Amino acid sequence: MLGKLMKYEWKETWKAGVGVLFAMAAATLLGWLGMGGLLSNSDKMENLYSYGSETLEFGAAMMQMAGVFSILLFTMVLMFSVFFMLIYLIVRYYKTMFSDEGYLTHTLPVQKWEIFLSKVLVGGFWLIIVYIGLMASIFGFVILAAGTELGMAELLEGMKEIGRAFSQVLYGTALDDGLLMLGTILYMILSPFLVLVFAYGSFTIGQLCHGARVFMGFVVYFGIGVIQYILQIVMKACLVAGISSDNAFSRYLYLNVYGRLILSVGLAVGIYLWSMHVLNKKLNLK
Repeated sequence: MLGKLMKYEWKETWKAGVGVLFAMAAATLLGWLGMGGLLSNSDKMENLYSYGSETLEFGAAMMQMAGVFSILLFTMVLMFSVFFMLIYLIVRYYKTMFSDEGYLTHTLPVQKWEIFLSKVLVGGFWLIIVYIGLMASIFGFVILAAGTELGMAELLEGMKEIGRAFSQVLYGTALDDGLLMLGTILYMILSPFLVLVFAYGSFTIGQLCHGARVFMGFVVYFGIGVIQYILQIVMKACLVAGISSDNAFSRYLYLNVYGRLILSVGLAVGIYLWSMHVLNKKLNLK
């Protein structure tokens, strides 16, 4: 039955997901055109300005503004793409579970955990797809904008340097270790599903409040974030205090990456179990 619920959930969400991907593709193309216009026409712009004609200067200024606007639009679309998809999934969950539509959902001859899990799995897959689309848009923009000036080898080397710099910011060192990289990738893959468990669980637990249930859902979600942050601080403090060998920093990185993963999964399991208790024992749609 879980498979049928996932199939139905996919049918109901694919339009929004495809719409976000299409918007990112269009914004990438528009941003590339704007960047390409600015780069290739920079000399032409100077020549137009040199003529001293107000009409030509105005036209040159408008062309430059169009290029800058397209790049800004590209940036804004990418910034809000994942956020929009997440908000859409949360709103859809609340609508299909706790609004008038929720009456129909809870009369289905299926278990509550199947409904909850189908929404988490399908929503998580969509977030991963959108995230991959985001990375592809950025990579495609870089290739399209700089590919004419740089060779593919230089571009790939530049991407590697960006990856090393990113890991340097996160962990204080480049992730050249395979196990560290595996733990980081695993956490990135699980993160969309964990985020949805926290979000869906928060608004489910918020139903325990007789009034202002949506507001209480936000309060629970904020509380989960605070608890997770405090637990991570405590975990890191324990790691620093408990490691005192020559390869202390290496061990700290291992335990930090995998400890954070275990901590997040454990917290998600707790939120899931609490949500199932609410859905099965405490839910009141009135």
